[in-house]
Amino acid sequence: MTIACPDCGALQHVPPLPRRAKAACRLCQADLEKTSGRSITAALACSLGTFLLLFPSNIAPLIRVDPFGMHAENVIGVGIERLWNHKWLLISGASTVLVIAIPFVRFGLLSAVLGSLRLGCPLAVLSSGVTRIRSSAPAGAPFLGLAMLPKRVKGAW
Repeated sequence: MTIACPDCGALQHVPPLPRRAKAACRLCQADLEKTSGRSITAALACSLGTFLLLFPSNIAPLIRVDPFGMHAENVIGVGIERLWNHKWLLISGASTVLVIAIPFVRFGLLSAVLGSLRLGCPLAVLSSGVTRIRSSAPAGAPFLGLAMLPKRVKGAW
């Protein structure tokens, strides 16, 4: 593969590197590629840990406020339910998909694929599904709420 040095811009053809090796630029000796720290086991541990922590994160309170002796807390599911009850159907549906469904599907499939690779029986069908879900990750979800803010503020005043 051909890699450009991030420091001097020199192009260099680098053959596939063995484990725990690194390629250096021929001009400035900057690191071009490192193969240490890449492990399916580490990626599986992170993916599986994230998947397992999705369960308590969707059950535990998202926010808790105790002003002047009053107590209020909100859980993701309750917030989505309140959006639904106030006829914010599009926002509640988008929140359900982006906040609950996609992370579970994404990290569940990713854990399955990495686990199968770790055990030596790759699942090509699942790996393509993880790639498709990754491209639709909820990067713009906070902006969806901001887009609705002027309407909510206008209606409240």
